[in-house]
Amino acid sequence: MKRFNFFISYKKASLLCAFLLISQVFFAQSIINPVSGTWANKQMLVLDVPEGGNAFYSVNGNNPESSGFAYDGPVILDVDGKVELRVAFVSDDGQVTTKAVNYTVESGDLPPAGFAYDFIEVASLTGTIPYTCGDKLLIPETLDYSLGQPPAIWEKGTEISIDPQAVIARNVPISLTNGKSTWRFIIAVSTIMNGLYSRRDVPFSITDWDTISFDDRKFIYKIDDQWWSLPKEPVKIDRNQNHMISWQSIDYSPENIVKFFILPPKPELITETAVDGVVSVRYNGEDGYSFGILDSNGQSSDLYESIKIDTFHGDKFKGNLTLGCYFDSVFQGTLPVSFNVNKRLPVPPVITPSEEGDYVRKNIFVKLSNIENNRMFVSVSGPVILQQEYDGTPDAVLVGLGIEDFKPYNNGNIILKASSDGACAYKVSAYSVDENDNKSNVVSYSVIVDTCNFYLDSNYDEAAGTSDGSKTHPYTKFEQVIPLINGNRFVHIRASGELEIPGRTIILTSNCQIDGNNSCKLFFKPETNLVIKNSSLAVSGCVIALTEKKVLSSNPSLFNLEHSVLDLNEVELTATFGKSGSVISSDGSVVNIRNSGLTSTADSYTSLIASVDSKIFIKDSRLTTVSNTSVNFSCQGGIFDLQNTNCMVSGVMGRIGELLDTHSTITDNTFNSDLKKIVSNNAPVYMDSNNMSLEYAGNRSLGF
Repeated sequence: MKRFNFFISYKKASLLCAFLLISQVFFAQSIINPVSGTWANKQMLVLDVPEGGNAFYSVNGNNPESSGFAYDGPVILDVDGKVELRVAFVSDDGQVTTKAVNYTVESGDLPPAGFAYDFIEVASLTGTIPYTCGDKLLIPETLDYSLGQPPAIWEKGTEISIDPQAVIARNVPISLTNGKSTWRFIIAVSTIMNGLYSRRDVPFSITDWDTISFDDRKFIYKIDDQWWSLPKEPVKIDRNQNHMISWQSIDYSPENIVKFFILPPKPELITETAVDGVVSVRYNGEDGYSFGILDSNGQSSDLYESIKIDTFHGDKFKGNLTLGCYFDSVFQGTLPVSFNVNKRLPVPPVITPSEEGDYVRKNIFVKLSNIENNRMFVSVSGPVILQQEYDGTPDAVLVGLGIEDFKPYNNGNIILKASSDGACAYKVSAYSVDENDNKSNVVSYSVIVDTCNFYLDSNYDEAAGTSDGSKTHPYTKFEQVIPLINGNRFVHIRASGELEIPGRTIILTSNCQIDGNNSCKLFFKPETNLVIKNSSLAVSGCVIALTEKKVLSSNPSLFNLEHSVLDLNEVELTATFGKSGSVISSDGSVVNIRNSGLTSTADSYTSLIASVDSKIFIKDSRLTTVSNTSVNFSCQGGIFDLQNTNCMVSGVMGRIGELLDTHSTITDNTFNSDLKKIVSNNAPVYMDSNNMSLEYAGNRSLGF
């Protein structure tokens, strides 16, 4: 086997662009080349045009049918800069499909003088690298190469070849890079495998194996032991067994010779893939069969007893062929062949973390993706808990972090959780495996996650050190932790001292827990509007109060819940509104109040809880509202559960609660009122006709 002399043969490249291409092995109506990207050489246009169809192209974005060129084979597109290639494929029935590729041609940095320089220079003359199966094509090892269509799988330049017995000629795109510039050419593959050309003339023809037409009317025929006849219509036979077709001249004479032809059973095609990926196709049947590859006109030139299908290392060649089968040089029918020569490393998985960087202050969600839809395997090492003196430099920690056993990836999130014991390091490693069990390179992602508890203390002297939210250097203002709350899935804040909630709209979109340990006061300013969206807020051991009367009618509530959860435990809350207001406004949310005291005052109307389609749970607490119209809770839809709680309304008129279309459980509570206007039959809790009372028992009322 000789080494391919590229530099001697390049002048012949223009003659090699019109190879026999088996249309069945490509996707019809496709642009094989160019592809999107920035290339340092002018690109060759290679299209796959369906049988009977035509293609037109333009390189300036214009309509290729009206102002383009007719495509009649691979051609260099003599344009540079930004190119908008448009191709119109016209099928034999007139259907038009338009496809486009945008790419850029920019002069690049050529390799230094030497083999790589010469290789690029010669290939750029025609855009084609001619190659004959069986030769060896040496790609400069100072260049990286990638074969086929994107995404690129880069490998170091080496010697590549195709089996000399391969029978399919084709155009293989190749990309080359020196790390600075990227070139893209076409390897024009021709074959040297020659079959036999042999055809036998018989007075009949066979269609689809089992249909026989008698073409020459000068003969009479018989099949097997049937009577002699001159059939006018095609005859069907069973090709699972032998048949003898006999014929002789229609003019009777004792000297007439009876000729015959034996039709054997239909053979079985066997496709085998060798260890090196080469696909061999042979038949299992009686001796005498041969087959040829049909071209777009349904014709075959050479006949083979077996063929091989191969491609270069780094390439993947998959498709279907239609073989024309012959027995004793007489056409019998066609047989389809599917093949998959896979010598291309799979694309490694893409590891996508929810946060960038190798040091983060929140839980990380990692997903794997693979554009080739291959199987993926993943290994997660860690967490490795770091010591408290950890200085935030991840490199020293991640070096040497081991890789554990790989397991199949189940397409879900890989959660790298923070630890309450300190920062922790993780390493995620992954690879992919294709349908031929080829394994990709291993890719890794390493990160340190530190979402430990944050501390807030208004009494901390910042002169003692920069506040960083740690226990020894706590933040001093609530404003400092708001970005941390929304930047993490869950934040645990330990707060002490007197802290002011900023006077603006604050939207919380992540879960947060605030522990005051009975030593924290949270002051809401009148302008404060705390909105909790699709998350949760848990407050315990705190005093919550407005610094002055809240009069803004646009945001009258302290807490606005939107599909969220609010949990108050051991909280003392007082709110004074102007004309009206509610402490908690809940839409499609959950409210839990335990061991707490809530008081709300307003001029005209006030309630502690106003909810729609929410779940309200109140236990072992004290609820008080004072206003002209005073209501502890007003709920429409959802679930309401009130247990062992003292409820008080004071003002002109009011109720403990109004329940519309809820499922309610109200047990062991005390209801008190100090109302100037008492309506007859005024029950402490109003329930409309749609309300379902699951239990109402053990409650005591005074003043109703």
